[in-house]
This record gives sequence, structure tokens and C-alpha cells, in this order.
Amino acid sequence: MAANIVAYSSSTGGGISAGELAATAPVQGAARSRAMGNFITWLPGARTGAGAFNASMMDNLARALRATRNPGGATATAVNTTLASFGVASVPGDLGSTGFAAVDANGAAAACAVTLNGPFGSGRTAGNTGVVLGATPSSQAGLASAFLAPVIATSNGAVALAGAGAGGPNGSAAAIGAVLEAAGGRELGKRGD
Repeated sequence: MAANIVAYSSSTGGGISAGELAATAPVQGAARSRAMGNFITWLPGARTGAGAFNASMMDNLARALRATRNPGGATATAVNTTLASFGVASVPGDLGSTGFAAVDANGAAAACAVTLNGPFGSGRTAGNTGVVLGATPSSQAGLASAFLAPVIATSNGAVALAGAGAGGPNGSAAAIGAVLEAAGGRELGKRGD
């Protein structure tokens, strides 16, 4: 399988070498935790672009929500402020990202968000392997991984909320906004007054 991926990459001018593929290994790191009200919120770790972006988004969104009672306006302000602080002037319309979260009957939770840096990644499958190749992170859609926002919030040691924002900075803001609203006492799934 690896040889087929490398051969396909080489035949199309790609940059995947056998050595790089062999050296690929999962990297684990601690999640970033933030206290909000009686919640402890777990976000992507500091080693990732998503960790830095989401921490900044959480700060900016909390500040904007305190300044206004309009969640939509606060979200727009926080997204614009956060993008500007990272020097991002524009974002592609579709970053090819998705996310999911689950809580089991025992109360254990998982949240995940993934991207191929564009719809269907590079749009190419590595030969007959069935492996869809991601778009290069150096493309404009390579920003996608910074906007992944898997979140888990706990209260008194139990999972209070699990979710994932993906697809761009608005998805991150939506996931983080849900945590902030729940930490503020609003029951999610019901419209505010």
C-alpha cells in the first residue's frame, strides 16, 4: 500500500517519499483546559494551530458576549478579531472539514474534527489504493486545521457538553459559543428570551 502511494505521488509530481511515509507516526499531546464558570473546557492542545486559534477565539468571544447581548453580533466580532490577530485576511468558502462528538452510556466522551484541506482534499486518489490525498497545507485551504474545534466541557467531573466545530472560523465560534452559553447557565437546544 505504501509503495503504491509513493509511486502515485511521484508520478504526479507530489512530494510523498517512502522515508517520510515510513516515519509518519501519531503525535499525542495534552489538551488545553480552560475554566469557564463551573465548566472545565477541553480544547485542542497548545502544540497545534487549532489550539492557539481556539484559545484566542474563546477569549475574544467571551469578551464580545460580555460587551453585547447579541450572540450573532458577538460571534461576528470575535471571528473578525481572531482572524485579524492571526493575520488571516480571507478564508476559502469550503475547507473540506467535518467533526463529530459522542458520549457513551457511561458518560465517557470523545470529540474529533478532521480536514483534507479542501473539499475531497486534492481531488485525487492514490492509484488503486482508495486513499484520498489531502491538499497541500501550503495552499490557502491549508488554514483548515487551525479552525478545527473539538470541545468537551465537564462540570463536577461529568461531561456536560461534547461537540465539534469545523469548516472554518464560524464553526469554531459556534462550538466555543455553545460552551460559553452553557457555562453561563443557558440550557442548550432552547431559544433564549
